[in-house]
Amino acid sequence: MIECDGCQQMLARSRFDAAYVAIWRQGLSEPVLCRVCAGDKEKTLREDLELIYCHGPLCQQRVPEIHFEEVKLAEWRVKDLMHNAWCARCTVNGMKDSEIQTQIECQRCHVKKRLPEFPAVALKEWLAGLRNQFRWRCFECQFPRCRGPCKQRPLFPVPHNAIHEGYFCETCRFPKCEGGCGAERPQSTKYHVKNRAKWICDKCRGEQVKCRDCKVSKPLKDYSKTIQTHPRSHWRCLGCQFPECVGCGEKRDEKRETPFEGDASQYR
Repeated sequence: MIECDGCQQMLARSRFDAAYVAIWRQGLSEPVLCRVCAGDKEKTLREDLELIYCHGPLCQQRVPEIHFEEVKLAEWRVKDLMHNAWCARCTVNGMKDSEIQTQIECQRCHVKKRLPEFPAVALKEWLAGLRNQFRWRCFECQFPRCRGPCKQRPLFPVPHNAIHEGYFCETCRFPKCEGGCGAERPQSTKYHVKNRAKWICDKCRGEQVKCRDCKVSKPLKDYSKTIQTHPRSHWRCLGCQFPECVGCGEKRDEKRETPFEGDASQYR
């Protein structure tokens, strides 16, 4: 089963052209469209969806409009009651336990979970009386947290292979140059953070500055962002600003302490 980015439906692989199946297999960021959506220019793609703030307890953030029940959304807009907007998942979560005690098996992780543990699009169908649980995938499988430093969840379901390989958002997947210039990292598998945790562009790799104190030429990444705003003749490397104690070996804390002003070799 493949999720179409146009109609947002889980459909059989035979409903997609080979080119879109290939995009889906590779986990690329390009939209995957079923044959119907690929031929209908009026179909809505992800980037065209309006983001609406959900005031429900599970969200408290802007989510795609398809997460809301259409009739309720139209009523909130007409009556200027958008502050009451709850997506389908938050709506179900707010129902009585006796109404949502049914457990459904996720078709990806095969774990039985309560209704609120499934995504809004699926629960919107359930609220409408449709019972398509045989194709449901849980919220955790469709919206996993990024394994990078941001730990954020995506706005849209991730490709199936992202679960097995570990999901990284676009920013954490290709972090910028760590040499100090902030250049964009090439977006190819070779430069994926899993294959190359740290990346320094050619310019920063070749550019080195001599530390004022230790007199050693070092790359820009070995200097703080703050010191880089000063004339280079004043630059002191991180090793000299936050040295290790000559007694116990504990390093001076960069986040909680100010740079050390004396001779790093004498720091205690």
